[in-house]
Amino acid sequence: MEREGGAGASEPREEGPSGPDAPRAPGERSTVALPAAPGASTPPSVEPADLEPADLEPAALEPAALEPADLEPADLEPVALEPAALEPVVGLERLVLWHRAFPPRRVEQDEPAALAAWTSHVQSRLQASGGALLGSLGGAVAVAFELTELTDALDAALALLDEAEASDAVPGGFRVAFGAGTGELLEAEERVLGAAIDRAQLLANRARRGELVVDAGTRELASTTYLFGRSVGTGAAALRGSTLDRQVPRRAACRLAIAYLEPASPPPALRDALAPLEAGAAEEGLSCFALRGPSGAGAQTFLDALRERLEPARVVRVSGVPGALEPLGSLRLALLREHGSPEAAAESLGPTLGRVAVGEPVPWTEAVEAAAQAFGARPWFVVDPVPSVDGATLALLAEVAERGGAFFVARAPVDATLPPPLRALPFRDLVLPQLRIDDAKAVAQETLGDADEDIVRRVAVLGGDSPLGVMEAARALIAAGDLVHDGEHFVWRLSPRAGVRAIPLDALLQERLTALEPGPLRMLEAVCVLPLGTPPTLVEAVAARDGLDPDAQAQALGRLRQEAFLERVGAPAPTSEMLRRLVIQNMPPARQAELYRFCARAMGEAESCRGELTRGTRGFYRAEGGDQAAGARDLLAAAEAARGAAMERPARRLAAAAVQVHPTRETRTAAAAISRGAGGEREGEDVVERVSQVAVSALLSGDLDTVERTIEAAIAEGRDLAAADRVRAMAYLAKGETGAAMEAFRRAREKASGDDRTRARASLTLAWILLHAGNAEESIRAALDALAAARTLKDPRGEAAALHTLSACYKTLGRDEEAARIADASPA
Repeated sequence: MEREGGAGASEPREEGPSGPDAPRAPGERSTVALPAAPGASTPPSVEPADLEPADLEPAALEPAALEPADLEPADLEPVALEPAALEPVVGLERLVLWHRAFPPRRVEQDEPAALAAWTSHVQSRLQASGGALLGSLGGAVAVAFELTELTDALDAALALLDEAEASDAVPGGFRVAFGAGTGELLEAEERVLGAAIDRAQLLANRARRGELVVDAGTRELASTTYLFGRSVGTGAAALRGSTLDRQVPRRAACRLAIAYLEPASPPPALRDALAPLEAGAAEEGLSCFALRGPSGAGAQTFLDALRERLEPARVVRVSGVPGALEPLGSLRLALLREHGSPEAAAESLGPTLGRVAVGEPVPWTEAVEAAAQAFGARPWFVVDPVPSVDGATLALLAEVAERGGAFFVARAPVDATLPPPLRALPFRDLVLPQLRIDDAKAVAQETLGDADEDIVRRVAVLGGDSPLGVMEAARALIAAGDLVHDGEHFVWRLSPRAGVRAIPLDALLQERLTALEPGPLRMLEAVCVLPLGTPPTLVEAVAARDGLDPDAQAQALGRLRQEAFLERVGAPAPTSEMLRRLVIQNMPPARQAELYRFCARAMGEAESCRGELTRGTRGFYRAEGGDQAAGARDLLAAAEAARGAAMERPARRLAAAAVQVHPTRETRTAAAAISRGAGGEREGEDVVERVSQVAVSALLSGDLDTVERTIEAAIAEGRDLAAADRVRAMAYLAKGETGAAMEAFRRAREKASGDDRTRARASLTLAWILLHAGNAEESIRAALDALAAARTLKDPRGEAAALHTLSACYKTLGRDEEAARIADASPA
C-alpha cells in the first residue's frame, strides 16, 4: 500500500499495549497494498456498486503491476510475502482506522462523484487529526495514528459519522462505518504490514451503518475516556469488537449528571437513634454525646438540619490536625474554617483567639478565658473525628463546655475509649445504626429523584449500609456510564450491571478515582494531605509546587467539585473522611513524601502559619517527607513554645515525637531538657526503674492514660525506644486493639538490639499479642523463645513471666492440666 502524508508517521515511538492478533496460518504475514488514486477519488473503471464486503479482504498487491480495471474479487485474497523480499523493518505501535462505504442498494442510487468527494473529505479530516494515510480504494480509506493521538482519531471518526448522516450530497446521507484496530505495523519500502490493519478492516465490514467498532486493544486504551455499546462478532475465532456509544460517547459527559443527585434527609432509623441528641440540643446546660459509628452514617446531615432549625449562637466544628501534634492546632484550623483568615477571626472573636488562629503560643489560662468569653453561653462543639484532634484542643473545649453549658458532640470509634481530656464530661454513647434495606431505598429514591424502581432498588443494594454508601453507589454508576440523565430523570444507558450485591464504600470510591486524569488527581491529592480548615491560599501554594499553574488548578477544582470529590462551596475540602483516607492510601510512599515536603515549604512561607506552634505540624510534614533532622528541630521548637505557654503535656508529647523521629544525642538532650522543664523527671533520678514500675502498675490497674504519659516521659528523657513501643503494644492489647499492638511491636523490633535480654522481652510481648489474636500455637513458640532467653540470662523473673505466658497459652487450648503443671514450675 502506498504511504501518503502524515508527517512523522514512520518515526519510532515508545512501545504501548497492543490488541490481540487475528488468527493466521503459520508463517503468513498480514499485508495491505491498496492503490491510491490521484486525489483519492474512485478509479474510473470500478463502480462502487460492484464492490461487496467480501471484496475488501486483506491483500498484498503491487500497485504498479495492476490496472484498476483488472481487479477481480479473487485478486484480493491474502498473499503471503517472503521475508527475504522485505528490507529491515521497524516495529511501530499504531491505531488504524478503516473507513468503509456501504454500496448503494440500487444501481440508480450510485453517485460515484459524490462518493469520491466524500472519501477525499474523510482523508483530509483524518490527516488533519494527525493520521497518516495508508491508502484508499473506492469507499475504503485506511489511516494510521500514533497512540498519543488516539482520542483525536476516535473523535474525528465519530464526527465524520455525524457528518455522513447529515449530508445532503446523496439521498439519506452517506452510509458509512469505521473499524479500528491497535497493534504493531511493520514498514518496508512502500508496504505496510500488520494484523491491526486486518482487524480494522474486518470490524468495519461487520459494522452496521453509522457504527465505529474497535478491537479489544483499542477498547482497553480508550476505556477511561469512552463508553461502549454492543459487542460485534466477526466469525474469526475469538476476534470481537465493541461499538462506541454515539449517543453518549464520552464518560466525562456522563459525569456531569452527578450534579442532578440530591442530598437525602436522615433515614428514619437514624432519626430514631439520634432522638436523645435532638432533645439534648434543645435543653439548657451541658449535654454531651459520643456518636459511635463510621463516617458517612448520616450524623452530620442530621446535625446540619438540627442547626438550621435551632439556630445556635455559636457552632465550632473541630477536625483533625496532621499527627495530632500541634498544640491547639485543631482549634486553629476550626477558626480558619469558620472565619476564613486569622484577621477575620480576631475581628469576630478577639485578639487572643486571633493569635491562636496563626499558631502563636498563648498562655493556657488566657486561651481558655478568651475562648469561654468568645464562644458565649450554650455553644455547640462538634468534634469529628476525635482520634485525630490534638489533646490541647480537646482539653480547652472540655473546660469551656463545663463553664458555658455547651452542647458537645464527638464522633468516636465504636470500641475505643474517649481521650483523657473528655472523660470528665458526662458523655452519653449513641450508636449510629446501619441502614435497613427499606431505609436504603428511601435514601436512594430521594437521591435519584423520579427514577425507575429497578434503578432505586439496585442503587440501594449496591450502596450497602450507610447513606454515604448509597450516594457513592449512585455516583459510581453515573461516572461509569451505567446511569445517564435524559433531561428529566435517570435511566439505564444500556442495561444494568449483572448481579446485585453490596459493594464496599472504598471500592465504590476507588472506581471513581481511577477515572480521574492526572491534573485533577494531583489537585485532589494536594487537598487531601492538608487538613480541613486550610486556607485556599495554602492549598494553591502546595499545588503550585506540584506543577499546577493557576489555570490548571481552577480547571481541576471545577472538575472535582462538579463530580463531588470536593465540597461545592467554601475552601477546597474532600466530601468525606473516607475519601481523604483512600486518596492518601493510594499514593505511593515517594509521592506522599513529595507532597509532605511541598506542604512543609508552603507552611514555612504562609502568613497564616507564622506562629511557633504551627511548627508541630510543619515538623510532622518534614519528617514524613524524609527530612527527619529538620522535622525534629521543628518539633522541639514547637515543644519549647508549648512549655512557655504552660501546656506541659503537649510539650512532652512533642519532645517525645522529636526523639522518635530523629533519635540522635542532640535531639535526646534537648527533649530531656524540655521534658524536665515541663514537669517531667528530674536529672539524677533512676528514671528507668521508676518509669518501668509506673508503667507496669498503671497497665495492671487499667490506667492507660498514665501508661501513655509515662511512655512519653521516658522517650523525652532519651530512654529505650524499643522498650517504650513494647509497653505501648501491651497498652493497645489492654484496649483490645490487637492490630495496633502488632504495629507497635514491629516498631519495637526494628529499634531493638540483638542481646538476650531484649530478645526475651520482645518474645514475651509477641507471645501475648499472638495469644490475644487467637493464634495460641505461635504464641507458645514465642513464649518458649522467651523462656530459653531468660534461662540463658539466669533471670528468674523473666523465666516466671515466660512460664505464666505458656500456662495461659495451654489454658486457651483447653489443656488445663498441663497449664497448671507449667504454672507450678514457675520459680516465682
